[in-house]
Amino acid sequence: VTTDECVRADPAVLPPVGGQRGRALTAQQLAVLADELAERLHVGLDRADAVALYTSLNPNDDLWWSNQAEDLATESEYVADYRGMCKMLFQAHVPFEVISTPHATKEKLAACKVLLVPSPAALATATIDILEAWVSVAGGTIVFTGDDAGFYDENAVERTEPALLEAFNVDLTTTPATWIDRNFGAGRVVFARDRAGRSFFRKEAPTDQQIAPVLTRQIETDAPKNVIFELRTADTGELVVAMCNLDGLGSQGVGQFTPRDASFSCAVDVGGRTVEKVTLTSPNGEDQTVPFTVEGTKIRFAVSVKAIAAALIALR
Repeated sequence: VTTDECVRADPAVLPPVGGQRGRALTAQQLAVLADELAERLHVGLDRADAVALYTSLNPNDDLWWSNQAEDLATESEYVADYRGMCKMLFQAHVPFEVISTPHATKEKLAACKVLLVPSPAALATATIDILEAWVSVAGGTIVFTGDDAGFYDENAVERTEPALLEAFNVDLTTTPATWIDRNFGAGRVVFARDRAGRSFFRKEAPTDQQIAPVLTRQIETDAPKNVIFELRTADTGELVVAMCNLDGLGSQGVGQFTPRDASFSCAVDVGGRTVEKVTLTSPNGEDQTVPFTVEGTKIRFAVSVKAIAAALIALR
């Protein structure tokens, strides 16, 4: 698993912590909407096909599918936009959910404050209506990219105009080449004609800086950029901050991983609730109660992570 590949395990299952394993609900206020049909349209695959491609430029990789640079994900359109957005969030230490388009319901979006929608070329009319209402009525902030947003429906049938752009009154004839940011009903619309995630993925644009003011900041930390955070509510009521340390990935070349322990400070937004204790736990270590300080609606504590660890925040 790498920050480039953005492969994510089942987010509803906690790793073994404190000698137990349990279910968890999301506590994350930001989500990325994954348009699974968009990339199939881009590469010309039929919707009924189930095709997976593996690419690598590592000459020592016996499982390579292609050794041509043009076959890398960075050269794609939709996949690169999606992966770039995910990588940006990982490195900014912003916990997030991934919602596939069939599951973009009113109920699923209710917990979200910000929704990133990279290159949503193919969307059902019902999904567009849900997104429009979530922004205009519920007050959500949508960030989406690509001048073909909603040009296809869920069956890959072309529309006369990009329907998502129409829903949010985005006129391409008057839209600047850079970002637009404006109010829409009770919410906010942020749009870029460029596939901004792709530009970040290819190191062509500072997308992370451009949309930083929009992102939720449930966790503030000085951790290395390759420490990944998840934020969950356990069935015990504890707030769980899961941390995966990939610092050192790629430090010795392609495919090489030289793990480095990471020590850092972590401030977690608990909504001003009273915290009884913070327990650090890891698969191969003993549970440790750590001191914390209160900073407004956040609590701050120190963390040291070898590979995987979790902070269990007990709330009153």
